[in-house]
Amino acid sequence: MHVTLRPHQIAAADAVEEAWRAGIKRPLVDACVGSGKSLLYAELARREWERGGRSLILSHTRELVLQNAAACRMLGLTTGINAAALGERTWRAPVISAAIQSVYRHANAFGPIALVCIDESHLLNHSENGMYHEFLRGFPQ
Repeated sequence: MHVTLRPHQIAAADAVEEAWRAGIKRPLVDACVGSGKSLLYAELARREWERGGRSLILSHTRELVLQNAAACRMLGLTTGINAAALGERTWRAPVISAAIQSVYRHANAFGPIALVCIDESHLLNHSENGMYHEFLRGFPQ
């Protein structure tokens, strides 16, 4: 299946990369329901893979894990899933779509990861507590 990203998705991916070049380590993309965030994550992962890096997309529901994996596969990326609820535990793939509940204690098990995307990032605790923060401490870069 061939997928063509919409102009706003390409612009968002370009803006994220421009933010990185400007020294912003954790850019935030705010996009409404139905805007194609999964394809945006997939595009960012595709660009990272072209640079030789691996990506991880974290979600909090099995539906989002599957949706993000499907989007990556639509862009031709070899994509694994790590979600106990889905019976899959991939640790080594170019792109991994994972359930935070299944991986938050195991950041070091993935090996080198260049890009971490968090779907529904508004769920991050504002303190340094919670599963996402515990997981991200495993990736100090």
